[in-house]
Amino acid sequence: MKKTILFTFLVLTSYAYSQNKQPKAQSPILFLTETESLREGMTFSGNEPDHPVSEFGYWKALVSKKRNELTLIQQFDSVANSKLDVPNMEWKPESRFINIHYDNSYNLTGYLEQTINGSAWVNLYNHTYFYTFDDDHYKLEYRVERWTDGTWVNSTQTSYIYNDNFNVLQYIIQNWIDSAWVNDEQILSSYDSNDNLIFELLQDWEINKWVNAKQGNYTYDANNNLTNLDIQSWDNGWINLIQGILSYNSDQLLTKETDRIWNGSAWDNYAEYTYTYNASNDIESELVRGWTGSYWQNYAKTNCYYENSVKMTSAVQQLWNGSAWVISWQQNYTYDANNFMTSEIKRDRDIVGGGIVRGTKTDYYFHTAVAGVRDMSEADIRIYPNPGRGSFTLSSRENITSVEVYNLFGEQVYTDFKVVKQPTIQFDLSHFPKGIYFVKINRKSHSCNRSILVQ
Repeated sequence: MKKTILFTFLVLTSYAYSQNKQPKAQSPILFLTETESLREGMTFSGNEPDHPVSEFGYWKALVSKKRNELTLIQQFDSVANSKLDVPNMEWKPESRFINIHYDNSYNLTGYLEQTINGSAWVNLYNHTYFYTFDDDHYKLEYRVERWTDGTWVNSTQTSYIYNDNFNVLQYIIQNWIDSAWVNDEQILSSYDSNDNLIFELLQDWEINKWVNAKQGNYTYDANNNLTNLDIQSWDNGWINLIQGILSYNSDQLLTKETDRIWNGSAWDNYAEYTYTYNASNDIESELVRGWTGSYWQNYAKTNCYYENSVKMTSAVQQLWNGSAWVISWQQNYTYDANNFMTSEIKRDRDIVGGGIVRGTKTDYYFHTAVAGVRDMSEADIRIYPNPGRGSFTLSSRENITSVEVYNLFGEQVYTDFKVVKQPTIQFDLSHFPKGIYFVKINRKSHSCNRSILVQ
């Protein structure tokens, strides 16, 4: 099973609460945690993911669902983002992805990103994907062009090189400067015999050479669960930065994560995450606590709600005000008859008055076609926890031969064609952006498709 971990860093923020939003004199300071991937936001578009490739060296822009023993193929036409005009309680367009196109092999080849300017849509970025195979290694290039003065101008490009097990070995970002591509950052990775990522090195391009920036070391238990991560930064030598310790229950579900930061001579507690699950092993709640210096204090908790333990219909986050939980935001999800997500809506609330202060909405537009492929019963498959933070367990009464995961654009973001034929496997998506993903489970004669949510 392939696991990929991203470099993370934590941003310390103090939080105090009172009725007039001024800190109380005796309130303990609560440190909030914000995890940010060094691989995310590297392009100007701010949504560049890590892209593993399939056995054939491309992403299949194919998302399917079981319906009357046939497979529905979903291809996206557009994605629209809106923001809430709170005084009028009306949704206003903000940005959109259009011209989403694929080649004849269902590879995503590009899409156009636009933003709204008054009542007119304005070009922002043009995204294009290129796939090659060279010297026994798969390669992928992802290029972004920026709309400038009425024409498209090169902006950034990202190149990926994979090993024979489809793990990313090298990841390079370049910027277009003075009519040439100039190196910016790169990540070099290595893996153990189980395809678990055990080391990453982030380097910056400075004065025509690569210079160390950060490195990560990762360890796993006998079940290939990530148990420890250690991040260091470079300053004429490696200096401790962040440490994470993770634990699991007997069902191999993540139950607790404790993050610590280096104070110069020892590790200090920083943030703690605790998870509970329902009878179907779907995550029910996440509790976040911050270290005050002497004890753990509540910060936030999120509760998830489901329909028939299959799809999550809503999630609610609450913040601790020192004596009680108050609602911070609520997110709702809608689906079509085939359980494809059609929209997700988030409303943020004032933790003092409870009123809505902002809102965002994403609508997904797509078309489906029926393919003559028989699908096995979904009752035969379980994926848990769902939703989860990225580590999922997949079980079936029949041995699984391979697994493929697609995002909402139909891009194949994960694949494992080297599964040892067995009824239960694990896969990790914790390094991908939060959201809905679709899992295609292949067995000897049939395939099944399920949706999961990464939180």
